[in-house]
Formats: sequence, structure tokens, C-alpha cells
Amino acid sequence: MKRVKIWIKLLQLALFPLVIGGLIGGGFAIVVITGVKNDLNSFFSLVSQEELKPVDSELVINNQTIDIPYSHDLLGMVKIEAINFEEQLLYGTGQSELVDDLGFYSNSKLPGLGSNVVVIGLRNKMVNLQSLSVGDEIELQMSYGDYIYIVSDIQIVEKSNREHFKMTSEEQLTIVTDYPFDEWGVTTQSFVVIAPLKMVK
Repeated sequence: MKRVKIWIKLLQLALFPLVIGGLIGGGFAIVVITGVKNDLNSFFSLVSQEELKPVDSELVINNQTIDIPYSHDLLGMVKIEAINFEEQLLYGTGQSELVDDLGFYSNSKLPGLGSNVVVIGLRNKMVNLQSLSVGDEIELQMSYGDYIYIVSDIQIVEKSNREHFKMTSEEQLTIVTDYPFDEWGVTTQSFVVIAPLKMVK
């Protein structure tokens, strides 16, 4: 049934007016809040839309067997106590994930797999990140454990800079959104937060 769901989802995604390109992009035919539409248009130029690859059905992380996630599955919560930030994290970075929640970039690694965990969100949901400081904790609450990361660097980079999407030799969380936060429409820069893993609860 999961594979049937995947092909149905692929067909649905193909019908969306997406622009496949470089932070991730398209827009809705009808949008009540224009700012969200502009965020989607800008954001969908971030990363290539390479979701929903055929995979095995299970994965072992933190000594627990979990089902392989698929597009729009709820993975957990992203919490940053220092800036009163809490959002759901869904698997995938399509319009259906990013319009209301944060998205996990499927070409990165899930928490607990020892590499780069990339989380993407629209700037209207990420504006509080401006108040984030080096040393602040970010918690990813997953079904198989709570992962605590410590902010080590905050960068503003050109969207053409793809370094923050690459695999890493040690686990880290990378959060990416559009920048500037107050600019209207498509932007050419990204706001990037890098946070190495501190502990697993």
C-alpha cells in the first residue's frame, strides 16, 4: 500500500505548478496570503525536488526499528526554547509540507544516522531565527529519541552555494530558509543555521 501511496503522491506533485530548480519552488493557483505564495515561489528555488525514492520498508536507528518515512509523513517536532520556537517536521519539501510546517530534505540523513540533517522552512515561519545565537540548543523530537543540537554557526549565503546540503562526517543539523526575512518576493540568499549534535535523550 505504501508504494501505491508513493506513486499517487508523485502524480499529485507532478500536477502542482512547481518550478524545479535550485531554494525549492512554485506557487498556488489560489493563495489567500500573498506573502506565503511569494515565499513558496522563492523557496522552491532552494534545493532540487528529489523526493520519494524507492527504499526498503524499515530502518534501524538508536536501536529501534522504524518504518521508512514517505512524503508528508510526520517525523516529529523542532523546538528551540531560547526563541520560543516550535514547529512540526514533515518528511519532504514540497508545497504540501512547507505551506504549514517544516520539511525534512529527503536527500539528507535522518537524525541518528551520523551525517547532515537538513530542515527547510518558509521564512514566514522562520522569522524568529533572527534571534538565535551561537550556543542555543535545538531539539528534534523524533519517535525514536530526542536529539539535541547546539548552534555553532549562522550564515547568510547565496542560494547558488550548495555546501550546506552536502553529507558530513559527523552528525549536524542544518536549517535553511530564505533571506532577507522582510524582503518581498523571490530572494537570492539563504539564512543557514548549523548545529552539531550534542546528545540523544
